[in-house]
Amino acid sequence: RWYIGWRSLIPQAIINHTIIKKILTEGLMMIDRKISGTLNIQQTSASQSSENVIYNAHTLRNLIFSVS
Repeated sequence: RWYIGWRSLIPQAIINHTIIKKILTEGLMMIDRKISGTLNIQQTSASQSSENVIYNAHTLRNLIFSVS
């Protein structure tokens, strides 16, 4: 419900973007793995995770502004 709730706030034109779809799918898969107990946080280093979050945040922001 939480995922569907905030995802519904994103305009469809943005959701249809290839990179946005990929990032949303990766996030949903991560949530599913965490819920099922198969996500091992130790698999990636903290700096690697931080870099990915920062990169994805910048990518999303740039795409949102370019689409809207």
